[in-house]
Amino acid sequence: MTPGAAAAIIPMAACALAVVLARRRFVVVTVAGTSMEPTLRPGDRILVRRRGRARLQVGDIVLFRDPDGQQAIKRVAALVGGAVPESVRPITGGTDVVPPGMLVLLGDGARSGDSRQWGFVPADRALGLVVRKLSRPTPVPASGHPDPDVGRLGGAITVTGGEDTEV
Repeated sequence: MTPGAAAAIIPMAACALAVVLARRRFVVVTVAGTSMEPTLRPGDRILVRRRGRARLQVGDIVLFRDPDGQQAIKRVAALVGGAVPESVRPITGGTDVVPPGMLVLLGDGARSGDSRQWGFVPADRALGLVVRKLSRPTPVPASGHPDPDVGRLGGAITVTGGEDTEV
């Protein structure tokens, strides 16, 4: 192998490694429900950092498994040792403080299914932390491609990422 070829392979390998590591740490999620409106609306895309060692804070938005085992998105309302919100106390038997290993998660929408119905959520059900809202996808014309000439020239290919998730 020539020195020039080796010099070209090293940056390509570094880029490939960076992509693999990013895919293991982050996931793009498309919001499907209305429980987080007006903050998040159906069709919004969010970037979620897989949980790992992330420390949650009150106000964070998290991706988690709800009591039915489905992925859901809610806001952290209280952490271990924090005060239980008044709206959640009836379902927790009047408990004033969040017990160890638990979270209180609430949706921003008025009709959200959340800790007001489920009570405490085990902290280990948190799958990731929402780190940013991404731009909404641009509307695609009837041809199936944003470029109107593509439909007339023979079609388009749609590629979706294997790690992307809809909740």
